[in-house]
Amino acid sequence: MEEFDFETPSAWPHRIAMVLGLVCFALTIWTIMEYRGVSQRRAYVLMTLEAPLQPGAEVETGQLDGLRKSYKVLSKERTLWARRALGLAIAGLVLFVGGYICAGFRHLHEGLKWQVIDEAEDAQTRDDPLIFKS
Repeated sequence: MEEFDFETPSAWPHRIAMVLGLVCFALTIWTIMEYRGVSQRRAYVLMTLEAPLQPGAEVETGQLDGLRKSYKVLSKERTLWARRALGLAIAGLVLFVGGYICAGFRHLHEGLKWQVIDEAEDAQTRDDPLIFKS
């Protein structure tokens, strides 16, 4: 009996893609938590800035300027964390879905490989150079 020579695609590329997709999702969750933390600090600074507007409150001008600058910095940081979260979510989705699709193609390839072998054995075409190694 002749030996079959079929190349089987590696199982690792799609597994690695799926693992990296899950890592991206974990990083997305962490990034969203950072985004919320910055948003809370930003809200606290805004609340502190609005406090002197109430009657009878006295605050130094230098302290108010510092709070305004930190509010602007926190706004920029909040925007950056939101962009990072979006980018990581998109990357994770692409990697995870891409790995899942590649796993499906690998499974399809293996199914077709055995179908070719079964049909060749049924038709007794063992001398076909495209199917079997000579």
